[in-house]
Amino acid sequence: MKVWLRKILILCVMACLLPVSVFASARSLMEEGLKEFERDNYYDAYLMFHKVFHQLPVDVNPYASTSLFMVIRSLYFLDRHEDVISQAGLFTDTFEESRYRGDVLYTKSASLMKTGRYLPAVSFALKVVYQAERESLQRKALELAREGTRQFLSPEEIKTLKALAGSRAEMRGVDLLMAEKMKLKGDVATAQQILQSVKTSLMTLFEVNYYNQILDGMKEEKRAQIDLAVILPLSGPERSAGKALLDGMLYALNRFRHDLLHNISLVVLDNESDILKSIEYTHSAADMKDVIAILGPLSSQDAIAMAPICDFEKIPLFTPTATRDGLSALSSYVFQLNPDQDERAYALASYAVDSLKYETFAILAPADDYGRRISDSFSRTVARSGGMVIRREWFSDPNDLKSQFMNIRKEAFTLQAADTLDTTNILLDPELELKTPGDSLKITLNAIDAFYLPIYHDQIESVAPQLAYYNFDTHLLGDGNWLDEGLLSRYRRYVNGMIISADHLMLEQDPRVSFFREEYENQTGKTPDRLTIYGYETMVLMLNLIENGNTTREALRLAVNNMGEFRGVIRNVRFSKRKPGVNAAVRLLEFRNNTIYTLQE
Repeated sequence: MKVWLRKILILCVMACLLPVSVFASARSLMEEGLKEFERDNYYDAYLMFHKVFHQLPVDVNPYASTSLFMVIRSLYFLDRHEDVISQAGLFTDTFEESRYRGDVLYTKSASLMKTGRYLPAVSFALKVVYQAERESLQRKALELAREGTRQFLSPEEIKTLKALAGSRAEMRGVDLLMAEKMKLKGDVATAQQILQSVKTSLMTLFEVNYYNQILDGMKEEKRAQIDLAVILPLSGPERSAGKALLDGMLYALNRFRHDLLHNISLVVLDNESDILKSIEYTHSAADMKDVIAILGPLSSQDAIAMAPICDFEKIPLFTPTATRDGLSALSSYVFQLNPDQDERAYALASYAVDSLKYETFAILAPADDYGRRISDSFSRTVARSGGMVIRREWFSDPNDLKSQFMNIRKEAFTLQAADTLDTTNILLDPELELKTPGDSLKITLNAIDAFYLPIYHDQIESVAPQLAYYNFDTHLLGDGNWLDEGLLSRYRRYVNGMIISADHLMLEQDPRVSFFREEYENQTGKTPDRLTIYGYETMVLMLNLIENGNTTREALRLAVNNMGEFRGVIRNVRFSKRKPGVNAAVRLLEFRNNTIYTLQE
C-alpha cells in the first residue's frame, strides 16, 4: 500500500476513535487562549495554546499550526526568546505550507536580534521579505533586516549573508543592504557601484522603493549627518508608553525633515522595560560617534542608572518623563523635560505664600516615598517664605481619614482659639479635645489658610468628599494628579477654587491641542495621547537646538543651559539657575466654576 494512502487510513481511524468532546475542548481552549492573549495575559495564553497543541496528535489536530504559532507569539512577549527560537524551528519543520510560516520566521528573527545573534537574525528576516505574501509583513521584515545591518553588522558580515541566502532574490536583498551600509559609512562611491550593478535586476516594488530610498539618502549626504539615540521600552510591560513617545518623536522628525539643514536620524534601541538593557544601550550609544544625545528612558529608575554613564561619557541625556527629585544633580549632562516633584511643590508653595498671602498650611499625603518627598519640598518652601505648616498627616487607606482629619482639626482648634477674642463656644481640655454643647464637626474651622493634597489620581474620589465632611473653611492646593476635567467636574462642590501645580495642560478646548490632534490623526490615522505629544515636543526641542548650530555633545549641553523658554503643545520647557537640568516651567492652574484657568505658566 502506498505511504500516502496508509497515512490517510490512519488519520481516518484515529478521527473515528477520538470523541467529539476532545475536539470541542480544544476549540474552547483555543478561544479562551486568544482572549487572554488580547488582554496581554501572555503566560495564561501560553499555557492554553500549549495544551491545545499537545492535546491531539498533529495529524488530526485542526488547531495544531494555529496553537503552535500562538505559543511562539506568547513566548516572544514573555521574553523567552530561546524558547521562541526552538519552537519556531519545530514549526517550520512540521508545517512547511502553513500560512503562518512567514510570521513565525519573522518572530524567530526578532528573538535572534534580541539575543544578539544579528547575522542569523538578518538572514531570517530577508527570507521573510522574499517569501511573505502580505505586504505589511514584508515591510516589517525589511525594516528589521535594515536595522540589524545598519547597527550591528560589518561589511564583512554582510558578505556572509550571501552564503546563507536561499535564492537569487535574497542575494539582491543582501546587495541592497550592503549599499545602504556603505552609504552610512561614508563610502558613497562603493554604494553607487553596488546600486548600479543591481539596478537592472530588481523585480519587486519593495526592492525598487528600497533602492530609491538609498539613492535619495545619498543625495542628502551633502547635509551633515547627526544621530540621536532613543532608548525606550518598545516591548515588555511598559511598551505602550514607550511606543507612544516614539510615535511622537518620529512624527516630529518626519514632519520637519525636509526643512532641516542637517540630516538627522534616530538610532532606536528597545530596552525591553529592563534596566540592565538601558545601561547596556547607554554604553552602546555613547560609543556611536554620530550620536550627540540620548532621548529617554521612560522611568526615573532607568534614568538614575544611566546618568553616571552619561556623565562619564559626556553625552547629554534628555528624559521626557522622569520626575524623580535629584536626578539632574547626578550629572550636568542630564536634563529632565518634566518638572520634578520638588519643582512642582516649590512653584505651588511659593505662589501660595508670595502671591496669595497664605500663612498657615496643613498637608495630607500618602505614606510613601512620593508623598513624603513632595510634602518635604512643599514644607521647606513654605518655611523659607515665612509661612507655617501646622500639621502633616500621612495615610495608607484613603477611604478612612478620620484620625488624620481629626488630628488636623485639633491643631486648627488650638490656633483658632489663640487667635479669636470670642472663646464662648471653643473650650479646650489638656488633650486638645473640643468641648461644645453639640457635635464638634458643626464648628467650621478657618485657622488653616490652605490644605496641600498631593494624592494619587485614584484616591481623589475617596478624599474629596471627606474634605467637606470635616468642615474646614480653607483653600485647596493639589499636585498634577488632580488635573482631570471629568473628576474635577464630578466633585466640584468639594474642590471649587482648587489650585493645581502641573507639568502640562491638555484641554479639549485648547486650540493648540485640537489643531495638533487633527493634524496628527490626518497623517497617521491614530489619536495622540499625552505621551505622544511629549515625544513630539521632545523632538521639536532637539531639532531647534541642532538647527541653531549645536551639533556636538558639548555644544548641545551648553546651549540647553542658556536657552530661553521653549513653548510646546501642552507643556513648556525652561531651565533655571535654582536647579540646573530640571524644567522649571510649572503650570499653576485654578479650577473654578467648572472651568480650568491658567494662573502661571
